[in-house]
Amino acid sequence: MFGFGAILITLLDCITLALKYSFRPNRTLPQATTNSASHGPPASRLTCLRSGNGTLNFYQWCWRQFADRVRLLEKYLDGRMGACWEEIENRPILSDADFYLLHYQDTDVSRDTCVGVRRIICQQLKLCNTLPSDKLEMLFPDIDIADVCYEIAEEFWITFNKAQIHELTGTVDSLIRMTQRTIDGRSS
Repeated sequence: MFGFGAILITLLDCITLALKYSFRPNRTLPQATTNSASHGPPASRLTCLRSGNGTLNFYQWCWRQFADRVRLLEKYLDGRMGACWEEIENRPILSDADFYLLHYQDTDVSRDTCVGVRRIICQQLKLCNTLPSDKLEMLFPDIDIADVCYEIAEEFWITFNKAQIHELTGTVDSLIRMTQRTIDGRSS
């Protein structure tokens, strides 16, 4: 969600910049390309922008601005994700018993549920030193959380409905608690 929102804001920012710079009063083209029938600015102001390597039309210029901003955003996110992965790799790997005692001992989550979900995350995503606060969708941008839910459901012989999957926050904790609620609902 963060990536999509940032790209959308970047796109809107680029369009705003493009419109701002396309309305310079001294830009004109031959009369044939001027849009005199509408009440807006002449078409020449929307179709001609100068750049260092020649003339760009409005959409090409806007696309270049957008692509440059997205590249910068990707570099920023890669740097952020690199630091995040470095922190994850430097964590101690807790045993299942220690993980349960540290994070879920005083909750209604059973040890079997905690261990099973953790095992699936380790097998499927190769993330064996996970914490409840880890956001899987942020760590793995190409992940489909429904696939992970499918594996968990198979492990515990349960089914998740679409509403449950859509309510997930993407954290390991939300997967563990949703699994426990589904198991509790099945047994009652």
